[in-house]
Amino acid sequence: MILDFFTSGCHVCKNTTPEFAQVRDNFSRENLAILSIASDPGASMENVRSFKSEYGGDWLFARAPDVAGKYGVEAYPTIFVVDSKGQIAFANKGAVPPRILNKIVKDVLSGDSPKGPSENRGTAGPILKVDVRPESGGG
Repeated sequence: MILDFFTSGCHVCKNTTPEFAQVRDNFSRENLAILSIASDPGASMENVRSFKSEYGGDWLFARAPDVAGKYGVEAYPTIFVVDSKGQIAFANKGAVPPRILNKIVKDVLSGDSPKGPSENRGTAGPILKVDVRPESGGG
């Protein structure tokens, strides 16, 4: 799973959404899920829907500004790749080029730890359980 924290006014975030679609196209829907979480406190669900409509993405978008702090998100976008056991296998503050993200996802799906700087590997326990309901999910 790719977990993407973004804000609707973030210019880099606007570029990463179509790049996630490029990565997703390389994997089956059963093997790779994406969840984009709008983290700006002032954003309404209409802002999230507009962002999704303008910048693409056929995955779930949610508005949950309080969740970013629980993950220690300090910059946008912040991207996590979560393995099948719910462990954070990769974390990055800022955009990740599609070819690199594609390799990371491939490594995680095959059970290998991602290759790259150690600060980009998760050390936390299982990811937080986030209750995202369809009516609040924007997508």
